[in-house]
Amino acid sequence: MKKRTAILIAFCITAGTIGITGSQAGVVAESTQTEAEEITAEFAETEMASAEAAETELPAADAEMKTAKSAAAIQTIWLGAIKTDVSAFGKDRANELQSQIAALIEAGAAEDAPAQEEAQPTFSICLRYENGDRELYTFYRANETWYMKEADGTIYPNAKFCTDYVSVSDGGEDSGFQVEISDSMQLPDADLEAKYSEHGKDWYLATEPEKRMAYGQSKEEAEASVIQDIENGEKLYAYASKKYTCTDEEVENVIEEYLSALKTADGYDALQQSFADAGLDLEEYEHKSAPIFRYRIMQEHVYQEAYDAFRSGEDEIDGVVYDTLEEYWRAFLEKRVYN
Repeated sequence: MKKRTAILIAFCITAGTIGITGSQAGVVAESTQTEAEEITAEFAETEMASAEAAETELPAADAEMKTAKSAAAIQTIWLGAIKTDVSAFGKDRANELQSQIAALIEAGAAEDAPAQEEAQPTFSICLRYENGDRELYTFYRANETWYMKEADGTIYPNAKFCTDYVSVSDGGEDSGFQVEISDSMQLPDADLEAKYSEHGKDWYLATEPEKRMAYGQSKEEAEASVIQDIENGEKLYAYASKKYTCTDEEVENVIEEYLSALKTADGYDALQQSFADAGLDLEEYEHKSAPIFRYRIMQEHVYQEAYDAFRSGEDEIDGVVYDTLEEYWRAFLEKRVYN
C-alpha cells in the first residue's frame, strides 16, 4: 500500500484549512497538521507498513543466540504501531507467538525467497524482552506464501501463523489518495489568487487567518497561531532537508496523481464548475499548490521516521515513555524537530 495516503490525503482542498509552505521553507497549518496526525495514526494502526532492512548475512553463532534468546520473557509487543503490554496481550498468547517465531528460525532460512513487494500485504511484529532486548520481524506475502524477515534481512518461509495475530485484507493495492469533496468548502478569492504565482508563505499569511477567524478565533489569535505554524513548518522542513530529498519531478507526479483521484470523486464536476464561475481554474490552482505538496512529501518522510522508530520498540523520548503512536509522534515533533 502506498504510504503517501497517510499524509497527503490532507491536501484535499475540500478539507478546509490546508497546510502551505514558502519557496524556501515548509509551513503548515495546525488544523491540517492535526487532521494529518489523526489520519496517519489511524493508518498506522490499520496499515501493514513495510520495514526496510539492511541485507547482511547473520553469522551462524548469532543465529543460534537469537533462537536461544526466544526463551526470554516478553515484556511488550508491537503489532505494527499498536503497542501492547504482555499482560493485556495474554501471556499464553505471547508464549505461543514466541514459540512459533523460534520454531521458524530453527527450521532455517529460505534459500531463494521472493522479494518483498509494496503491493502485497506486509506488517511487522516487535518483541521487547524484560532485559531490554528487542526483536523486529517483518511479515509479507509473496506467491501465496507468507515469509518472515528479520531486521538483518534473513528471510524464513512458512510464516502463515502471523495472520493469527494481525488481520490481513485482500482488498488490493491502494490508489494512493482518497478524496472526498465537501459541499461546505469555501472557494478561493479570485482577486487574491491573481496576486500570487504559487501558494507559498505570503499566500498563506494572506489567506489563513481569515479561515481561522471563521472558526471562532479572534484576529490576534488567528495571526499568532499562523505565525507559530510557519515557524514549526520551517523547522520541520529544515530537519527533513538534512536527511531527505524531494525532486520537482516527484512533486509533479504527486500532483498529477492527486488530480486523477480528485477527478473520480463524487462532486468533481460541480466543484470544477464552481471554480470556473469564480474565475478560477481548478487544475491550475492545484499546480500552484506545489509548495504544499513538496512540504507534505518531506513531512511524510519525517513521519515515517517516527513511525518506524515506534513500531521497532522505541517508545521513549527524553525519559518519557509513550504508549501510542499519536503521543510519540507529537513528542517527536516537539522535542526532536521543533526544539
